[in-house]
Amino acid sequence: GYRDEILPFRLGSKYTSRPIWSLELEYNFKQLEDGKVTASLPNINELLYESPLDGQMCMIYDENKQLLWCTDAWPTGIHLCKGMYTARVCLRHEKPNLLTELKETALLLTRPLSDPISVSAFKTLAGTITK
Repeated sequence: GYRDEILPFRLGSKYTSRPIWSLELEYNFKQLEDGKVTASLPNINELLYESPLDGQMCMIYDENKQLLWCTDAWPTGIHLCKGMYTARVCLRHEKPNLLTELKETALLLTRPLSDPISVSAFKTLAGTITK
């Protein structure tokens, strides 16, 4: 499931009079087995001072709508039990039209492999020919 909505976040503060808008995205996902999961926004995370956004936050809720985890520009993982979860992402900016362009932002769920895999690779493209 997926939901998005742009809402007024605040109409200025003692530091600025510019309005701030908030895009709230919601993603539902199923954790098939107990384990660590990291939710991230690859095109947005790891930007702070150089970010065009005023803020970013991701929250994970369980089926009972209890907040389990919250992170910002540098996502960290959480151990989740098997079940259904909701990730809510909040992005803030002064221009609602910029937030509208972010409505299709993908949420990436990263889970570690249960067993390591080995992959053969070549050092160069020419190595694929000469082996």
